Formats: sequence, structure tokens, C-alpha cells
Amino acid sequence: MATQSVEFSAPSGQTVTARLFSAGNDTIVQTASAVTEATNRDGVYTATFTDAAAGAYRLIATNSGGILLAQWWVDLTLTTATFQAYEMPVSVIQSGLSTFSAASDSVTVGSMNANTVTASALATDAVTEIQSGLSTLDAAGVRAAVGLVSANLDTQIADLPTVAEFEARTLLAAAYFDPATDTVANVTTVGSVSGSVGSISGVSFPANFGSLLINVSGHVSRVTLVDTTTTNTDMRGTNNAALATAWTATRAGYLDGVLLADNYNQRIVAVTGSKHVAADVHEFQPEVITSAATAASFVSEMQSGLATSEALATVDGIVDKLLQRTGFSLAVLAGAVSNPQSSSSTYSITVDNVTYTVGITGQDETGVRTGQTLSES
Repeated sequence: MATQSVEFSAPSGQTVTARLFSAGNDTIVQTASAVTEATNRDGVYTATFTDAAAGAYRLIATNSGGILLAQWWVDLTLTTATFQAYEMPVSVIQSGLSTFSAASDSVTVGSMNANTVTASALATDAVTEIQSGLSTLDAAGVRAAVGLVSANLDTQIADLPTVAEFEARTLLAAAYFDPATDTVANVTTVGSVSGSVGSISGVSFPANFGSLLINVSGHVSRVTLVDTTTTNTDMRGTNNAALATAWTATRAGYLDGVLLADNYNQRIVAVTGSKHVAADVHEFQPEVITSAATAASFVSEMQSGLATSEALATVDGIVDKLLQRTGFSLAVLAGAVSNPQSSSSTYSITVDNVTYTVGITGQDETGVRTGQTLSES
């Protein structure tokens, strides 16, 4: 018995009835014994049929009320398997496709990936075609082509003179250059000379050239007079003298500006033993004197005779007390004038936005007050 399961799609959550029909036939071939919806794939149902003959069928799915939900095509074989439903039978699609024959059909290849054609893929005639026009000589054929049929390369090289044979020389000894006695004439350029030069003779040097000394540091020493110096871009007079890179035209211009000024002879700057410049300062540029530039003695001198912030704070406290006491006194005087006979009274007065209040209690027949409470707000 073949159990054929067909998967198809329909609206989710339905009670579905699935039936099979042959193509072009209105007769029901078989009604599914069970139709279940997948647990996680919503809307995917499986209909179970038994021993349906192989062929293409139309599957029609309806709900419990007989309303059409979906219709699909499915190709069945008489085997126990799961089949997929499609909008068109696979067999119909394949019938419209041509079958490729490797023996008779050809394919045009536009390009191939690297290493696609391997040695095993090449036919013998392809190898022959590739080798056509190329040399296929073996080792013996190569030796024959270069004239080494009777002897290999080692034998040919062995016929060349050895170093000893070259050194034996076949020319007369007098024909070879003798560096001890022979002269090299017309030498215009010497690339380099290595080793020590013992002496130079036969060369005319300027007068007193032999008195010129070069010390171990490679410097010319004992130069007492230089007649004329035409061009020297980095000349130094003595040790630590300014180089041309330091003594620039800009700095020379600064010196000219000082020396060529109208009153240059009046510009005297004295340098003390402590390497300080001593001068009378007639004018300061704006904002030159900063807090960091003023010494403590300067600050003390400026503050001498002036009220400090600490002294002003003391005066401010005293003034506050005077204002407070004056306010309370005014409050009492105002109360005494307005109601002098009350045994318990509160007198208030506002001065400069501050209200001073005096509460008096215990006034006896003689007008003596025994207690008072002061407050301000």
C-alpha cells in the first residue's frame, strides 16, 4: 500500500477537505482521508491519499461550508512519499523543455573559472593541437640542436682554459703591465684610491703648499692670513661663531635698523655683572604690567594708606550694628509716644526695608518695664 502525502497552501485555521481530480475530468478520483495544518508553518496543509494511480492531478481544497479555499496541481507516483503541489504540474512544465544530448548538442561557453580545464579533461587530439608548432624535443634532441651530440655540456666546459692556464700566460713577460716600472699616461678621472699613498712626484704645486697642514680632525690648521674669500655659504670665523644659517639677512636687517636710526648713538644699553639690562624705562606698552610681573613689595606699597578688604569688612559690621540699634531705638520711641500706659506692648518701625520690632512686657504703675524682646525682618 502506498501512502501519498500532498503538501499545499490554504488560509490558516480552516477545517479542510481535499479531493483529487484527473486533468479535464469532473469525477472525484479520491478524497483525502485526513487533512492537517502544520504546527509552525501557518497555512501549510498535508492531505493523505492511499494508492492513487501515478499521474497529474488537480487538488481542490474546500472548508467545512464547502467554500473553495485553494486548488493546485500535483504529480503523484504510486509510492509512499510526500509530494509538493504547484500551480502547474511539473510533468507539464518538463514536457515543454527540450532534452539536452551530450552526444549531439553543443554549448557555447563565454568564460570559465580558473583551473577549470584539468589534464584529465584534455583529449589526446587537444594535446596534439596544442603541441603543433611547439618544440617536442627530448634531452637528446636538445643536445643535437645545439651541437652537443657527441659530448655533454660538462665535457664542452672542460675544454675551456683553467685559471692556472690563464695565469701561465702565453705572451712574453715584457708585454704585460708592470706596476713597479710602467707609467699610466693620460688618466683624466680616478674613481677612488684605497690604501695609503706613499708619495707624489713629478707634480707642480703652488709655492709654500708643503707648509699647509691638515690636523687629525681633517681641518686645515695654522692659517694666519686669507687674502680674498669670494664665496663661502657656510663660513665660520672662530669656534662658536654664527653660521650662515643663523646669521640671516633678516637678522642683519634688524642690526641695520638700530645702527642707522637717527639717534642710534644715544641708544645705550648697559649689561650688569648679573647679566641684567640696566636702563631707564620712560614708557610701558598697554597691559604690560600683569599680576605675575608685580613683586610683593610693590603690592604692599600700593596698599599703604588704603583700606584693605579686611578693614572694610570690620567697618561694615560696625555700621550694621549701628543701624540695628538705631532701628530698635526708633521703634521704642515710636511706641512710647503712641501708647505709653500699656503694660505689654509691641513697637515696630521699618527703616531701609528692614522692620525692627521691640516687644515690652511687665510695665508697672511707675512705668518701669522689666523685659523686652528684639527682632528684625
